[in-house]
Amino acid sequence: KGAHIQSATLVKELGKMAHRPWIHINRGKALTESGLAQMLKPFGARPAKYRDGKVTLRGYEVCQLKQVFLRYLSPVVSA
Repeated sequence: KGAHIQSATLVKELGKMAHRPWIHINRGKALTESGLAQMLKPFGARPAKYRDGKVTLRGYEVCQLKQVFLRYLSPVVSA
């Protein structure tokens, strides 16, 4: 079973990327979980329920997002 990332966590972390458009991509408003799902749909990544211990969460398998991450999220460059 693969690693997962919660939809809410992904939206929150993308929103922290001030140098990227995620914070205002929704007609000037912050990205939402629903908006993220619509953006990822063409890449074949779909959110699903998964369990983390006794808690059921909604998110993505990290392996579904690998190509999207490589394409759209630049690596962090240390100065």
